[in-house]
Amino acid sequence: MNQQQSLLSAYQQINQLFTDLSLGMDSEELNQRVIDLAKQWFNDATVLIRRSTQSLSTLKQSLSSYELARQSYMQQLSAPLTSSQGRHFGELVVNKVGSESSDDAQRLQMLAAFYTTALEKLALDEEVRYQAEHDPLTNCLNRKALLTKSKAKLHSGARYVAAFFGDVDKFKQVNDQHGHDVGDAVLCQVGDVFNRTFKGVGVNGRLGGDEFVGIYYSDSYEDILEFKALLTAQLKNQPLLSKLGIGLSVGMSISVAQELNSIESLIKRADQDMYKLKLDSKQSSEPNEQEKGPRLDYTLMFSSVSDYSWS
Repeated sequence: MNQQQSLLSAYQQINQLFTDLSLGMDSEELNQRVIDLAKQWFNDATVLIRRSTQSLSTLKQSLSSYELARQSYMQQLSAPLTSSQGRHFGELVVNKVGSESSDDAQRLQMLAAFYTTALEKLALDEEVRYQAEHDPLTNCLNRKALLTKSKAKLHSGARYVAAFFGDVDKFKQVNDQHGHDVGDAVLCQVGDVFNRTFKGVGVNGRLGGDEFVGIYYSDSYEDILEFKALLTAQLKNQPLLSKLGIGLSVGMSISVAQELNSIESLIKRADQDMYKLKLDSKQSSEPNEQEKGPRLDYTLMFSSVSDYSWS
């Protein structure tokens, strides 16, 4: 194959990669496809994707499936990885046995250009996906994403599922007296508590306004009670809420996962418990200093409940 034919073949293979990328490709598959094509072009050469922000030891760990060049007799070729904004963030390195052919550099540059474009596309896709799923103020999941992800996780095999429904007390009063900037700060602080507390163990989101929901999955009822205590402690330890003299009313409902008709029904039950707490609070006398802060109650729900659809 002469140089012209070799470059034409490389161009066609790059075009196929672009087509596959447009149809859907994650970063792991992208890395492997680039590595495999480079090995095909350069006779099973050793290929290294070197990021400028990573040390060699980090590369060995994060790219453990990729071979690293060690043989000093190999011919090393490299092409810079440069973003469309001109930021240099690494290089694509090929270590091959034998001398360099006339079209090696051009083919490697084509592959590096594809790789950087693909990385930018994946980053943009991820940003768009994040914005579509998250509330921009609190970085909690929005309602649609919360329901979608919590339903998917319902089939994870956990025995119990619990819903926590939180509503900021006197939130309208905070906005009226202190302004919406302070109200937004309150929402951000509550959202941060939910994000940190449910991270890795459940799903949480902001339904809208000052309403927050967290879904927790566990094989142990006692574990759910321990998690309830953890959430309570986290909500009590918020300086802005304490300064404003407000707290949260948080209702909770628990169900055996296999007996649950829908996540919406579980959330509705927790919502009802939360409003019962608010009503009880209004009917009681003003709490003393020891009683201030978040109030958390729970209702056990071991039988199936009716479906509930969000309006």
